[in-house]
Amino acid sequence: MRYWFLILFFPVLSIQAQQLNDFALREDSLAQYLTAMRKAKKEAERIEWNKKFKHLLTETLKMDNVFNYPFDSLKGISNLYAPDRSMRIINWNLEHENFTHTYYCYVLVPKANGNKCTVIEFNDQRQAITEPANKTLDNKKWLGALYYDIILNYQNGRKEYIVLGWDGNNHASHKKIIDVMIINGEKIQMGSPIFCMENGVVNKRIVLEYSSRAQISLKYKAKEKLIFFDHLEPETPMAEGIYEFYFPDGYYDGFVLEDGKWKFKSNVDVRRDKDYKDKFWKDPNNK
Repeated sequence: MRYWFLILFFPVLSIQAQQLNDFALREDSLAQYLTAMRKAKKEAERIEWNKKFKHLLTETLKMDNVFNYPFDSLKGISNLYAPDRSMRIINWNLEHENFTHTYYCYVLVPKANGNKCTVIEFNDQRQAITEPANKTLDNKKWLGALYYDIILNYQNGRKEYIVLGWDGNNHASHKKIIDVMIINGEKIQMGSPIFCMENGVVNKRIVLEYSSRAQISLKYKAKEKLIFFDHLEPETPMAEGIYEFYFPDGYYDGFVLEDGKWKFKSNVDVRRDKDYKDKFWKDPNNK
């Protein structure tokens, strides 16, 4: 019986090792393409390297067990799992000579019946989308961005993935985006009316536009269920509504999750909580 067990078990080990080796070889090529794309000085060269990267990645994502393969040598891309590992985002950008960007994204969803996963591709249509705060979009008409965080939320019994992202936009202004993904089979709805503003308006996503000379925060504090970001003000009163002249003013606003909705709060406190490293910390409010 011991010998039969070894005979049956050995091919499984061989297949696993062979597949890992195949993944590693593909990852090595992907990393080379990605590095070449980032280093290329001419846009035409970057486009060609990006085509090679995208083609090989598309083929690789069709392989069994790809959902759990880390691809951790692919630097400079977004490689995120949902908090419950129910989906995964692989996402990157191509920078153009005029300082605009094209974004690429795949969402991977494991299938219940085996080692395969559904792979959903996104199509960046930012230039064709006006008034994005109020639009319901999908993966075929996508407000492209480079995502760096996923927040899992439940609304009416369904999962909503709140994604935080960055858009290089152009030479004058950049954007930070809070968007919502709702997965329906092989399609993804983007946007959901869950962001309640001060004036009673409910938005489907949040777009913060600011000067490319500035840096702003857009982060999530899980303990407080708070998405916070820099409050932005125009450099001068005459620049009202011209977002390339908007800068952070030292205060923070945010959205707090209450009853399934994200409700706007102004001037939120984003100081981190004390932990074991703060042994000698003293609250300045306690005289």
